[in-house]
Amino acid sequence: ELMLELDETADYSLRADAPSLGILLQNLVSNAVQHTPEGGLIRVSLNAESQNIWLQVEDNGPGVPVGQREKLFERFYRQGSGQGAGLGLSIVQRIVELHAGEIVLADSPLGGLQVSVRLPRASA
Repeated sequence: ELMLELDETADYSLRADAPSLGILLQNLVSNAVQHTPEGGLIRVSLNAESQNIWLQVEDNGPGVPVGQREKLFERFYRQGSGQGAGLGLSIVQRIVELHAGEIVLADSPLGGLQVSVRLPRASA
C-alpha cells in the first residue's frame, strides 16, 4: 500500500531542477518498494516550511541498522538481496547536494527506514 500525504493548502514552490527532483523521488520510492514486503506500507509526505520543503519516504520494511546507513550512499552498495546497481541513494545524495539540501536516514515510525530530504526554497 502506498500512502501519499499532502496538505493542499500549503505552498510547495521552490527553485530546483524538475527532472532531477523526478529522479530523486523515483529512486527513493523504488528503494522503498524494493525493501518493503508484499502487502507492506510506504508513506510519502511533503511538508512546507518558510525556507525549506521536506520530502519524506518511509516504509515498514526491515530497516537498516544505524551502523550501516552511511554505506547506503556508496556507489554500487546494495542492502540485502535486492535488484539494481546500488546507485539509487548515491544519485539521490548528489541531487540533494546540488540543491544545497540535506538527506537524513532514520528509523521510520512504521518500522522500517525513513529517508528525509530537505530542499531549500531558494537556490544557494
